[in-house]
Amino acid sequence: MTRYFMRDTPLCQMEQQMMTPPYFKPRGHGRYYDNGMQLSQLYDGKHLPCYHYEADMTAVGITSRQEPENSKNVTWVYLPASKGQIERAMQRSGITEPKDMRLWIADSSFPEEVDVALDFRCDNIHELNELALVVEKFSIHDRKKLGAAVSMAKPENASQIRRLAENMDLFEFAPGAHTPEEYGKYMIQRSGHFE
Repeated sequence: MTRYFMRDTPLCQMEQQMMTPPYFKPRGHGRYYDNGMQLSQLYDGKHLPCYHYEADMTAVGITSRQEPENSKNVTWVYLPASKGQIERAMQRSGITEPKDMRLWIADSSFPEEVDVALDFRCDNIHELNELALVVEKFSIHDRKKLGAAVSMAKPENASQIRRLAENMDLFEFAPGAHTPEEYGKYMIQRSGHFE
C-alpha cells in the first residue's frame, strides 16, 4: 500500500490530528507531544541519580562531611564495585580521605538483620564493598543463614559481618528455631528418627 492510499486510514488520520495544535507544540530543538507528564532535570552535570542498571547488593550514596547532611550532591556507588569506581565516586564528591566521607544507603539486597547491624553513616565503604563481594555469591538460603548468624553473633561493623559470611560453613541453620527445644525438634525431624 503506498502513502497515497494510506491517507484515508484511521492511523493516518490520527497522526494528522496529533500534528496540529493543541496536541503538537513546536520547539526550537524539535517537537514534543503534550501527554501531561511533568519533566524535571535530575542530572546536574556531575552527580547522577540513583539508578540500578545491573544486579548489585546495595546502592551507597557518598557525600563529603563538609557538605550539609541534606545535600543533594550525592554520588552513587553500586556495591560490589571495583577500587577504581569507588575512587572515581570519591573524586566526584570532592573527597580525598575515606574518613571525610558520609555514606547513605538507598537500596540493599543484604538480609534485614545485616542492614540493622550496619551503621551506614559510619562504616567504611571499602569494608562494605568487601562484604558485598562475599554475600553477592550467596544463595537465598545462605543469605537467610547469614541473617540468623548476624542476629545471634551481634557483630558491630561490616568487617565482622564479612568474617561471619566467609565462615558460614561453620554454622548450622535451623529455620524457625528460636529456642533449644525448637532446635531439638528440628534436628530430630531432620534425622528422620522420630515417632
